[in-house]
Amino acid sequence: QKGELNTRRQLLLLLLEHRFGTVPVRLVLRINKLTVDDLSRLYNLALDASSLSEIDEAISDVAG
Repeated sequence: QKGELNTRRQLLLLLLEHRFGTVPVRLVLRINKLTVDDLSRLYNLALDASSLSEIDEAISDVAG
């Protein structure tokens, strides 16, 4: 399960870097605290997000 968590984190970060460029360390740290389910939801949101600030906001929503 730890391997799945790391894979999902890496995929999300790759997607964000591809779409928006460098991901701020603060955002990476927030992503590192998410669960597998949270990462899955956030990945889907990231596909259509218009900015990194939208992702930052969505982390608060998915992580509760």
